[in-house]
Amino acid sequence: MSKSPARAHLQAKLAVIANEQASEGGTPQGSAYQLMLGQLAAHRRALKDIQSVERKIEAKRTFILDYDIWVNAALAADSGAQDQVLTTVLIWAIDIGSYARALQLAEYAVRHKLDLPDQYERDLGTALIDEFAQAALSNKLTGEDALEILVAVRALTDPLDAPDQARAKLYKALGYALIGKVNS
Repeated sequence: MSKSPARAHLQAKLAVIANEQASEGGTPQGSAYQLMLGQLAAHRRALKDIQSVERKIEAKRTFILDYDIWVNAALAADSGAQDQVLTTVLIWAIDIGSYARALQLAEYAVRHKLDLPDQYERDLGTALIDEFAQAALSNKLTGEDALEILVAVRALTDPLDAPDQARAKLYKALGYALIGKVNS
């Protein structure tokens, strides 16, 4: 079921207001953010009920569309608010293979020093390094895109603290991309 243009416009306005009122490192305020968190909780519950990894990815592909207006408003407001919706969508974007979008969100999250929600049990830098490297090593991120994205991830995460094993995984993926081993 698609949103009417008027409903989408209202959602965008409320998202902008919630993000503009949030301070750097604070949490977005208002009913719009609470609605997004409620939607996110419902989607997480639905994902928990799915056992197949491939079916989870397909579900995320569908779910992620519900957050586009919110995430775009957060990026436009550039408030740096500690936004669980945005950081969850960042990880989901990697999961579904939307690497350019994930990188866009990663740049925002790193610039504003955002934390991932607790269920990810890693800090942002480690998750970015690990998830992008794994995408390349499992041949989901391939060809010229792999090299371009992995170089950007390396540059983005170099100043961040991360376990040596995660960095080694990224360098391995970069090496494979350089020699063409991650081509499709």
